[in-house]
Amino acid sequence: MISQAEAIEKSRLIAKQIASEEIDAFDGAMRIWKEVLNHLDGRIPDALWPFKSNASAIEDYVFNAQDSGANHDAQIMQCKARIVEAAKSLLLNTHISST
Repeated sequence: MISQAEAIEKSRLIAKQIASEEIDAFDGAMRIWKEVLNHLDGRIPDALWPFKSNASAIEDYVFNAQDSGANHDAQIMQCKARIVEAAKSLLLNTHISST
């Protein structure tokens, strides 16, 4: 298990890659979710929720599209934009703590 402070620091490393477009926003958010948040000891810090919630929404849109043939490209792009925004915010707000 990792502490909230460690989760924020590990997430910042991935957020830097998201913000610089080194990695896709969805892929980065999934990494934060699976590699960091799933190993968190305690509550998810507010600053990290957008990564999990938007990655989860994208998964749902992709699953529903495969199941029903519906097109959710606009919603997926909106979720990716929110992930990038969260990444930039995490990098700019160095005072973000585990609250």
